[in-house]
Amino acid sequence: CALALFAIPRRAVAATIAERIFGEWRVVSLRVNDEEKPRRGEVSIVFQKNSIYIMYRLAGKRRSIIEGGAWSIYKAQLITVNHKHKTSTFSVRFDGENRLVLGFKTTKMTLARRKTSGREKPPSTKPLQIPTSR
Repeated sequence: CALALFAIPRRAVAATIAERIFGEWRVVSLRVNDEEKPRRGEVSIVFQKNSIYIMYRLAGKRRSIIEGGAWSIYKAQLITVNHKHKTSTFSVRFDGENRLVLGFKTTKMTLARRKTSGREKPPSTKPLQIPTSR
């Protein structure tokens, strides 16, 4: 089952990068507009091309960050990876200011610091193939 990417309102989610050193833990804070203060959630990270897709949903809450219980997708242009990439490890928590704090460390990856040549292919418009169940 394919899950199409959708736009997240800017007022609902804002991402900031706290760590800039590659290979170390990078922390992403996703500030949400929600009166509740969730304590935990689930996060999945998918690499595709030169982007990182962060999927997250709340656990044990009636209202999730964006949709009730469904996976929400946040396309994060956080780090650029070279052609081949491996998995990453990550941890997630909700802080006291209603933010989803995601820390992750990449393994066996290098930063792509190449100049735009003008002959690069446009990014794929194919929706990301993500299973909706575990």
